[in-house]
Amino acid sequence: METYRLPDGSDGKHVEFTGKQIGSGSSHGGKGTLRWTEVRLFRTQAGKYVLQKVGRSVVAHAEEQSCTSGDPYFEDDGPEVNLSGYLPCPLCRPDFSQDALVLENDRFSVHVSDTAEGIVESAYSQDSDGVTYMTRVARQCLQRAGLQDDAIKRAFMTQKVD
Repeated sequence: METYRLPDGSDGKHVEFTGKQIGSGSSHGGKGTLRWTEVRLFRTQAGKYVLQKVGRSVVAHAEEQSCTSGDPYFEDDGPEVNLSGYLPCPLCRPDFSQDALVLENDRFSVHVSDTAEGIVESAYSQDSDGVTYMTRVARQCLQRAGLQDDAIKRAFMTQKVD
């Protein structure tokens, strides 16, 4: 068992527990990937389930551009920021040596449940039309977790519809 401290949101909140990671999934496509999603599932020492979803980004924008969509979180560039892992936005194409930069931040969410059914339910998303779906990354994570946890396997393999 290991102690974890997972960020939850952008406000500095964390979820801390002792447990074991039982599944993970990622949409990272290798070198040059600008944005991707990671999902990790844990079983705590007390028997609860913890699901973490992370939206990762290494995109840097030119400050005066408005090429982003949705509701990204930004952090002003400063002398203490290491830009070595960032890549230029393909739309505004900032010059790292000359432009003032705006960096996209990672987004974190954590869900905790006493039951496998509850945590599988939290892996679903809903689009703007109200359609419920599960991403490939969440499926990958739950399938891997199901190899180690029979309750997760049963809950994942049986979708209940009211």
